[in-house]
Amino acid sequence: MLYSVIFSHLIFSIIHRYTELNLRSSSSYRLYNNNVPKWLRDRPREFVTHCMGRLSSAMETPSEDIRMLEGGKFTVRSQTSGKNYTLCFQNEDLPTCECEDWKRNHWPCKHFMAVFINYEQWGWNSLPATYTQNPYFTLDPSIIKMTVNQEENKTTVKEKSSPEPSLLQQIDSENDSLNRQQLCMSQKVKKSALMCREQLSQIKDLTYLCHNYQLL
Repeated sequence: MLYSVIFSHLIFSIIHRYTELNLRSSSSYRLYNNNVPKWLRDRPREFVTHCMGRLSSAMETPSEDIRMLEGGKFTVRSQTSGKNYTLCFQNEDLPTCECEDWKRNHWPCKHFMAVFINYEQWGWNSLPATYTQNPYFTLDPSIIKMTVNQEENKTTVKEKSSPEPSLLQQIDSENDSLNRQQLCMSQKVKKSALMCREQLSQIKDLTYLCHNYQLL
């Protein structure tokens, strides 16, 4: 019974955390800085942070260090090692780059960013849809749509005695409730553990008073 309760609370917490992270990364919740490209908005925060870091490094790459080849391929000269890296926008329906940063997680590297900056026709949208629409790079559309619908419903209601809380407010309220339940459960577990230790201690003491092998 205890395991099922803990498991249900864990699943509940994971779902709410997932929903909260999606909402807090969407443009309906926060305003993006003008320096963030449009293609990078409404995406997971970790992905945005990664790409902005590579974009900043790519700005140091001069256009003469980028050479366009055939078939959506480019060579980009590294500003640190001087090595030329070959990247391809479509290689068996997936982009590739020879650098270690790309091989580490297959997220956009500074060499792709350098091409994005210097070749407008070769940007994020030039990458295969199987890559750009990867769930790791996008927010959950069902959650975002639910938020948009909620905001639209608010505008249609002119007067309300008690306005409905936003989805984030509901999540915060449910998180508070979950924290209280977890605290209560933690206290119950500690109390049960204490009772078990006391009973074990009593059993241990009784073994010193018993001299009958059969009873032991």
